[in-house]
This record gives sequence, C-alpha cells and structure tokens, in this order.
Amino acid sequence: MRTRSLVISATLIAALVPALAATAVAADNPFIGTWKMDPAKSNGTNFKSYTIKVESRDNGFGAAQDIVNTEGNVIHTTQRAKYNGKDYPVG
Repeated sequence: MRTRSLVISATLIAALVPALAATAVAADNPFIGTWKMDPAKSNGTNFKSYTIKVESRDNGFGAAQDIVNTEGNVIHTTQRAKYNGKDYPVG
C-alpha cells in the first residue's frame, strides 16, 4: 500500500513540474499575452474595440493589434522586435 502511494505521488509530481515550469517561464515577462479593451470602462478613446496580442519570439517579441475606430474602420498592425535596443518599424 505504501509503495502504491509513493508511485502515485511520484507520477503526480512528474506531471505537475513541467506545467509549473511553463507557468513560471510565462510569468517572467508580464508583457506576453492578449489584452482586449473594455469600451464600457474606457473614457475618451477613439476606438470601438482594441485587441493586442504579444508573443515571445527568439530573443524578442511579436505583436499584433486589431483596432476598430469610431467610424467602423478596421486597422491591423504587426510588429516584431528583438531586445537589443534598436528601433523596429510597425507595419
């Protein structure tokens, strides 16, 4: 009975460690993720909706923005940059 409990515990720990490690890596950079503007809570904005998704890339990041302005025009921009102090274009 004791051996069975140890096997179950070891299996659970082996399954949880990679999941916790992935969470810790994602938590290292608070800028990585997806954000969506809540128009009801936003004052003085010229957007009906605004969403930005930031992803980790090799030694940098990639970002995609989807915006709908008050006239209903859709604007989509993307950007890729590295953490090297240089300027990168938004397109």
